[in-house]
Amino acid sequence: RISNLYNIKLVNKTRKEIPVTMKLENMKGEITVVQKDMVVPKESYFQTSFFVKIERQLVEKRKTPIVLGVYQGNKKIETINTTFLGPGF
Repeated sequence: RISNLYNIKLVNKTRKEIPVTMKLENMKGEITVVQKDMVVPKESYFQTSFFVKIERQLVEKRKTPIVLGVYQGNKKIETINTTFLGPGF
């Protein structure tokens, strides 16, 4: 397995706190959030780090595009397009 560390900052402009989860959308893998409960406070922001872990055989080039979905329950509230860095090929 190969893992990459990412940082995320989510802003909540509503008057209710929002619990969120993240899913890897375009390939098999695992997301491990450093801070266990991802709850964005009302009228504030939430910032944390997380690891994306992908099996080595799925990483076919140095920079692999990945798509992360941010969800409030079953509702997707944001899509994040980023790059997963693999070993030098």
